[in-house]
Amino acid sequence: EFVKHFDRLGRLSSLFPLFASVEARIGHRYEPAVIIAVDVSRTDFDDTSYTVAAEQDEGLQPIDLPVKQVRFGSSARGRRATAALVPLESTPSSSSTSSTTPPTAAVTLDKVPFYESYITYTEPLTLAQARLFPDAAHWDAAVGVELYSLEQHGVLMFMEQAPAGAKLLGTKWVFKLKKKHGGTLDKYRARLVAKGYLQRPGVDYSDTFAPGTQLSSFRVLLILATNFNLDLEHLDVKTAFLNSELKETIYVRLPEDATSQDGHTVAKLHKSIYGLKQAGHDWHECSETFILTHDNRLRRSSVEPCLYYLYTNELKILILTHVDDYIVASSSRAWTLDFIKAFNTKFGVNVLGKLSHFMQMAVDFTDTETTLSQQRTIDELAAEYHMLNCKPNTVTPLAENINLNKLETFDPQLPYRNLLGSLLWLARGTRPDISYAVSYLSQFCNCYGEEHFTAARRVLKYLIATKEKKLILPVIKHKKMVMDVYSDSDWAGEKTDRKSVSGTVIFLNGAPVTWTSKKQSIVATSSTEAEYIAASESVKDMLYTHNLLKEFI
Repeated sequence: EFVKHFDRLGRLSSLFPLFASVEARIGHRYEPAVIIAVDVSRTDFDDTSYTVAAEQDEGLQPIDLPVKQVRFGSSARGRRATAALVPLESTPSSSSTSSTTPPTAAVTLDKVPFYESYITYTEPLTLAQARLFPDAAHWDAAVGVELYSLEQHGVLMFMEQAPAGAKLLGTKWVFKLKKKHGGTLDKYRARLVAKGYLQRPGVDYSDTFAPGTQLSSFRVLLILATNFNLDLEHLDVKTAFLNSELKETIYVRLPEDATSQDGHTVAKLHKSIYGLKQAGHDWHECSETFILTHDNRLRRSSVEPCLYYLYTNELKILILTHVDDYIVASSSRAWTLDFIKAFNTKFGVNVLGKLSHFMQMAVDFTDTETTLSQQRTIDELAAEYHMLNCKPNTVTPLAENINLNKLETFDPQLPYRNLLGSLLWLARGTRPDISYAVSYLSQFCNCYGEEHFTAARRVLKYLIATKEKKLILPVIKHKKMVMDVYSDSDWAGEKTDRKSVSGTVIFLNGAPVTWTSKKQSIVATSSTEAEYIAASESVKDMLYTHNLLKEFI
């Protein structure tokens, strides 16, 4: 059982046997610390009951620090909620190197704090740490699955030592809980990851670029699929990066439990592994080669490099890729099944069925409309920034007549840029109503303070209050696709530099596919000039969508 509550002065960011990450709150700032030992013989806990250490890069290691005050459950009235330890049964490890697990304990609160929220499970940072978790057996099983995948794909060739002069690249285990779209637990995943930041350009790698799909291309595909009654199938490739051949010669030093039966810790890579700088590029090339050779009538779009199409009067095929996610839109069920069979034989895929989610967006289909939403992402942000019980803001994302100033420096303790990046993803995905707010706040990424962070939190409050809103793509069937483009601009609306702000929305068959809100790069000397600049930017976005459709319609 994990803690369901924390107070406004201190918070638990993770919880596992003998280790608990804590952060003491001062305003919006948090000072990280780690509880590494608890006096389990006591029942009346005070501030001296906890031994605190700093969080290290490779794990939670005790260091010589004085005991630090940690407060759980302090309310606005100054009341204290005591902490109690609840023993858990020991979980034996499945590893041969560790047959027993140290005694475990979990922290709970026997009084509900004044501020309520919940805590999310934090993944272990090392294998040794994972074996202290109550669910250690699941993590060990995930490690076994990853080692089996490496063996099946022929990734590693073990050796006693690397050739003279060869540089060994370090590796590490990375653990992640994979969740289903609804937020429930799907699987435990362990990855053997290379420390790619140690690679040398021109020696260990050359090309690294791998394209990702544009969100507007995804929306165009949905509109085409509903307009021409195409079936949408969602596929996910298992251990995608392990399938691509490695062009460079790379030797790696393996971490614990990834050694050979002879105990060798050095191996030569025959194929890419996660973490290599060229892994994404190599996988994209491998995937593209398969798609184009499976049916030689398929073509890659010259506008969207992640879109492949086959468009005739008898057969219409669209394949959209994003790393290891694939959407297959087809007018022929037989062609789709044949593609899935060949794809699974070549790489191994999970067939996720009819498209229901993609790139953190929920997708729902009806006879009259297709809707996109990101409610789960908003809920996760609300939990991350402790705003589950905030006062809702249903009025506007930004305060009326807001006028923020650029500071000479920024406060690194405030997670302003982290929050802004998450808001930007929502604005580009399904929430055009916050596009201007996010664009405005993005001006202050290197000159922000408390006032700027408060404004960003107001945008999140607005999203929380309106999280059930969805982007609607109406189903309007035409023999020809109809595109409508709207542009607008204010004039000298930015009070700091008197530049204007452009806005663009592009509709395809009545459904929004592209929208932007952006400050113009030059100062317009008249409102007419500002409108022409906005129109020019709109035409650029329009040409992208037009050229994409022109290839196969």
